[in-house]
Amino acid sequence: MIDFPIHRFRPRLIDLRLYVYQMANDHFGLSDDLADLIRERCGELSAYAIDSLDEEALRQILGDRLPDTLFVFSTSAAEQHPLLRDLASEHTLYDLLFKSDFFEDSPVLYTGIQQVSFDRDGMVVMISYMDQIYTLCRRDGKPLTGHCHDLDIGMQGRVLSRSSSDPIWEYHLYDGHLMNEMETGALGVEWEFPDIRDRDVIPQMFEDPSEFAQYYPDLHPGDAQATALFLHNDPHAWRVLDAYYHDEPDLAIEAVNANLVAYTKLSRRLRDDRDFTLSLLDSLEEPGRLYPYLKDALQRDREIVDKCYLYCPGALRRIGVIHDREVFRRLFREALRFDSSSYLELADASIRADRDFILELASYDWEVILHSTPEIYTDIHFVEQVVSRYLVAEAERRPSGWEGDDLPF
Repeated sequence: MIDFPIHRFRPRLIDLRLYVYQMANDHFGLSDDLADLIRERCGELSAYAIDSLDEEALRQILGDRLPDTLFVFSTSAAEQHPLLRDLASEHTLYDLLFKSDFFEDSPVLYTGIQQVSFDRDGMVVMISYMDQIYTLCRRDGKPLTGHCHDLDIGMQGRVLSRSSSDPIWEYHLYDGHLMNEMETGALGVEWEFPDIRDRDVIPQMFEDPSEFAQYYPDLHPGDAQATALFLHNDPHAWRVLDAYYHDEPDLAIEAVNANLVAYTKLSRRLRDDRDFTLSLLDSLEEPGRLYPYLKDALQRDREIVDKCYLYCPGALRRIGVIHDREVFRRLFREALRFDSSSYLELADASIRADRDFILELASYDWEVILHSTPEIYTDIHFVEQVVSRYLVAEAERRPSGWEGDDLPF
């Protein structure tokens, strides 16, 4: 476990004023809305204006964005800030910002902790303004990203993110010093990301200390049998017993079955071992869920792909073109949970040019024609057949009395 110097506290009036100042001067739509409310009430947006707002007024303008808890990184430099010291009741936001050295190095206020990783000397995803606004920070609070709409930490420093203004996912690898951009082609889709959410937790994530304690139970198994019993019976045992199971195949399988992310705690020897990997996959109810966590060489192993592709269709990208229609048929139906039509691109040219097969697939997803051959998707009469086949099949799947749209686009 790593100690994160994050201070969790209940905001005083001066803290709420600073929070309002920070939010109103940010660049989000909610910032503009808040700034307009302050101007409407006070005639201007300034530290003086915010100082004129009492607690009740702040409650009114913040509404459901009024935090009952705030978070700030309390590094050695930040500990001297007035924010983290007792302030006289008459202390104003204007004094705090402009009559001290606070403004030049003021710590950022956050409203929550979304995720923590103990990898790479510590990483944490902080939440701003009680909204889907995330920032990835180092353990000391230095931001590694700007504000993100979606942000997840994966194993060994992997980071998946996208902004609210751009639907494209960005994939980075943090090496402990720099965020290195990775090829997006290395990641099929977001659900193929080796997510470690909820693997690591810290006390500041909980209001009640007893809640944190249950995530790290005090367990002392005497032998392998006792370890296996703890792993089977205690849902959090895998977090604290990795010293016992990380290099023991049978116990490792028990741990990963208890929680998939326990795989990230296994020794390099086990994670590199093909025979162990096959045994582990056989033990899992949905083996494809483990696929994103496997090393590259194992992801390219045909036997491993065969065990995983029904849950993780993107696995088939690692072994080349699909020639078997039955394999592709099974893949396509399973892939309806993901992005089904695009997987036709994995099929060889004879499958993509097979009109009867395209019509069969079109009963599940009409967009399959977009990934066929030019001769097919430019044939307007055949396109009409595809859409018609989809509409008939969709009508049969609808509940009686359906009054939704008829067209699939």
